[in-house]
Amino acid sequence: MDAATIATWMHGIDVVMREAKDHLVQLDAAIGDGDHGTNMTRGFEAVVQALNADSSSPPGKLLI
Repeated sequence: MDAATIATWMHGIDVVMREAKDHLVQLDAAIGDGDHGTNMTRGFEAVVQALNADSSSPPGKLLI
């Protein structure tokens, strides 16, 4: 596994989280406070920003 593979996975998860945001909010609202989709989307936005800022790190560091 290399850094490029990890970055590709994280970017892919970011896309899926954005697509699923409303559905996750709806599911969470049934038994919680309805913020799960929003928080997952915000979290993966931060992951993508971090990857864009430091794409030269070794794979182990990217996963921390």
